[in-house]
Amino acid sequence: MTLLGNTTLADVNMGASSQLSLQLLPIIGDALYEDIDLSVSTANLPNNVNNITNAGNFSRNLQAVSSSDGIQADLLKAVNRERAAYKLPPLCLNIKLKEAAQGHSNDMAFKNYMSHQGSDGSTMSQRLQEKHYDSTAAGENVAAGHNSVDKVMEAWMNSPGHRANILREKFTMFGCGYAYDSNSMYKIYWTQNFGKSQTEKCS
Repeated sequence: MTLLGNTTLADVNMGASSQLSLQLLPIIGDALYEDIDLSVSTANLPNNVNNITNAGNFSRNLQAVSSSDGIQADLLKAVNRERAAYKLPPLCLNIKLKEAAQGHSNDMAFKNYMSHQGSDGSTMSQRLQEKHYDSTAAGENVAAGHNSVDKVMEAWMNSPGHRANILREKFTMFGCGYAYDSNSMYKIYWTQNFGKSQTEKCS
């Protein structure tokens, strides 16, 4: 049988010994989108985000986790293929968005969780501020457990909120992170950051 929860999907098999065998399946989080021209909604943020104090001064010193620039490049190509199919302009790589995304993927892998809220309580906006990315609009997609670019893109494109971020016409810049830790629950952790800025440049 299959169990469905808010953020977890698992296959439960009954063996001959009548013991449960639990296999975690890949998951995706809620999609985040913030626009300074609109009233920013916190509907998709974790419940305790609004209780965080001293926000905006986070220092990350994370243990190195396996990552791949090649996988990140492939993910940008996959995003731009989807945008091209809808006659949308391609996104360009921004190093600040990339560093923010990679830092969050590293954090999720090392600290063994999957969420938009960092282990230090940081939000997407705070992570972008930490990298000094000056945004007028920003979005974030996260996922865990998908073992290829194609699989994680399929999951995101089948989710309305995540697909909206990938295909949002307002966005012009992109950065992503991929991290692997064999000791973590889902092994592989993905982050996509999207942005628009009047001052930032492609890199």
